[in-house]
Amino acid sequence: MCAKYTFYKNPPNRETGETGSLYAKVVSGGKVTTDNLADEIADICSFSSADVKGVIRALSDRLAFHLKYGETVDLDGIGNFSVTLKTPKDITSPKQIRAESISFNNVVYRSSPQLKHQLRAMPLERAVLPKRKEQAEEDRLQRILTKLETNHLISSSDCMCFNQCSRYQALKDLKKLHEQGKLLRLGRGKQKYYVLAENWQKGMRKEGEINEE
Repeated sequence: MCAKYTFYKNPPNRETGETGSLYAKVVSGGKVTTDNLADEIADICSFSSADVKGVIRALSDRLAFHLKYGETVDLDGIGNFSVTLKTPKDITSPKQIRAESISFNNVVYRSSPQLKHQLRAMPLERAVLPKRKEQAEEDRLQRILTKLETNHLISSSDCMCFNQCSRYQALKDLKKLHEQGKLLRLGRGKQKYYVLAENWQKGMRKEGEINEE
């Protein structure tokens, strides 16, 4: 049994126009759940599946407890977990920051040397995927507009999902609709969303009428 991989292409270089290079990416072979792991572990030890699930839940609870107080949790053979913080932008002096403006950002996981060593012998095999027909640009753009009639706002990740395209293509499609004046862009960075310009303008006009009353 081998892990499957396929190739994806990076976007072309904007400065030189060179074709984007290829990179390999694992094709998901499915999701392993807590129940799956508990059953597998129960088969190779004296604990029942229910016992194993109880231990996993307790581990999750203790992990969160120690991370909450700024500790690093190191699990033998697995790796260590720590947290990162979110700080307001454009801060140049500690005096500009209040404690309540700093908040939790993310959990960082670093795999252990033992785990990396086990995965170095990872068996790989190129996946044979059915060729995906490139959707016509008009179809992709129309699908975005149709989705926004009911979803109100969407992100590039949403477009990747329902248009079955790369993030590069999704961003390119959204940018085109934005330049055509059909979409408005809200937010910045990873928190960027798009709405129908027409609906947004109607909402603003309606809000203005209510305020006038």
